[in-house]
Amino acid sequence: MAEVNGYPVIVLWTKVRVPPPWLTIRRNRQQAVDDFVRYRWLEHRGGHMFAIPKRKEKVEVSDEQLAARERFEQEQEDKYQRDYDEVVGKIDINSLDTQNGWLSPTGQLIPCQYMEHDFFALVILSERYKAKSETVITRGDVLIKRGWVKLQLNEWVADQVTQDQYDIIWDYTQKHGLKMPSQLEVE
Repeated sequence: MAEVNGYPVIVLWTKVRVPPPWLTIRRNRQQAVDDFVRYRWLEHRGGHMFAIPKRKEKVEVSDEQLAARERFEQEQEDKYQRDYDEVVGKIDINSLDTQNGWLSPTGQLIPCQYMEHDFFALVILSERYKAKSETVITRGDVLIKRGWVKLQLNEWVADQVTQDQYDIIWDYTQKHGLKMPSQLEVE
């Protein structure tokens, strides 16, 4: 339930597993709706009713709507590039002070925030491996196949690790007072 133009409405959106990295994730539903409807290039605002006949004529898009759409797309591209560049600056960090991150096969723990794993995986694949991964649905899976280990909410997602990774996981569990994962095997 949210409010659009002063009227209460029910908004139904589709849940996605991994949101595109250029979108800002919002926990406040009203703010998300406000941000969604504020762009003037939307062809329709308001509620939909059952049994409305579909329009067969082509919808005219004004120059103002087209310019707004182009501005919006450029803003999104600029935000994506800023976020990408920020992550590029973070992939050389090695820190045990995190709850989430990626652990390289050589033992570098790159910290990230919750729900940022996929975007960090995209940047790591692109910058370290020069891999073009835009078509891959879950880039994290590709990184795991390359021997990386995922740290999510203080839980290690791995079965086989290198000795360097095992040593970092040991150091991490000792530092944070956690138990060493029992399923880990060293290659």
